[in-house]
Amino acid sequence: MFEIKEKNKTNGLRKSNSTFILIFILSFLLIFFFIIFSSCTSSNLNSVTKINDKIYPNSFYIDVGITDSIIELNTKTTIPFSINTEKYKDSDFYEELAYNESKKLLQNESINIHYQLFVPENKPKGKFLLVHGLAGSTFTYHFLAPMLVNAGYIVIAIDLLNFGYSERIKLKLNSNCFADLIYQFLVKLEDRYSQELFNDCPSGWQIVGHSMSGRILTVFAYKYGKIIKDLILISPAFFGSRNYPILLKIPPISFFVSLYINSTLKRENFANLLKKVYLRPPEDYEIESYLKPLLIPNTIQNILYMLDTPEDPRFNPPDILRKIELPILLIWGDKDSIVPLDKSSKFIESIKNKKLIEVENAGHNSMETHVEIVFDNIMKYINR
Repeated sequence: MFEIKEKNKTNGLRKSNSTFILIFILSFLLIFFFIIFSSCTSSNLNSVTKINDKIYPNSFYIDVGITDSIIELNTKTTIPFSINTEKYKDSDFYEELAYNESKKLLQNESINIHYQLFVPENKPKGKFLLVHGLAGSTFTYHFLAPMLVNAGYIVIAIDLLNFGYSERIKLKLNSNCFADLIYQFLVKLEDRYSQELFNDCPSGWQIVGHSMSGRILTVFAYKYGKIIKDLILISPAFFGSRNYPILLKIPPISFFVSLYINSTLKRENFANLLKKVYLRPPEDYEIESYLKPLLIPNTIQNILYMLDTPEDPRFNPPDILRKIELPILLIWGDKDSIVPLDKSSKFIESIKNKKLIEVENAGHNSMETHVEIVFDNIMKYINR
């Protein structure tokens, strides 16, 4: 009997030791991956992140008021997905928690937006607003913007909140929020330059959007169509945003998802991603210009937080696309694998007043790789 007890005790010690070793190994691996994660997100952009520095020669900043749609979305009740909602029917605690956290972020009451301004030498023929897509910035239009201004137009390229060199704020943002923010930006901009620029400029904006901004500008056109002359969308992603699957929010899984996403920000991996976008090897300056703003601290974390946001049911892009009366020019690379043309057919069919241009042998960023074709078609369309 004594021997059996000793054996059981020994086995227990072995199991305990094995458990301890397993925990130690898992802890070591987590620390190891955390170090890799930190190295992927590190940044040497101290000279760039000063909010009032000019990033480009035509670079400026403007404070835009935080819109009601942003405040509403970020102060409403949010109950953690792990909570049993049947058991915890009283959500006052979560409402107060969500409100207090958001209040800290929204207390400044304004957002610092970066934009580029191009002004023609002679009296302007009109005005363009250029809006980038996911992971993009004003650099997205570094070829197209100068061509438009040389054609006689005022050109504004904007960095959306948490992108490019605009301010980083951790907020829930859907297409409706961005649409309202863009409108407030234009109101503030026209007020700033009313005398020197816009007095002699024809009314109405020519709006150009790429990829993700396709869904944002769909809402913008629906709500603020009176200030738009034409809507020009390049490889637009019309599908609306939605919450991530709960599985991706479980800490161990979300950690490794973050590791994977941040690994794409390593130069060689990012170059491969741009190669799929361009359908050619990217130049060094293209890699640097896209990568730099993405490496600004909190950029990826804020973008991921933003993307985990459902659309406002009143302004869901796929639903309201068919209600827009404005003329829309669609420009699509026929070899776009990021937002393929054939998988967007149901959205295209729902647009009442449209013209579709397919750019031969172009990928997702035809305004960079085939800028002459894109520019020519834009000019033909707005001068029709």
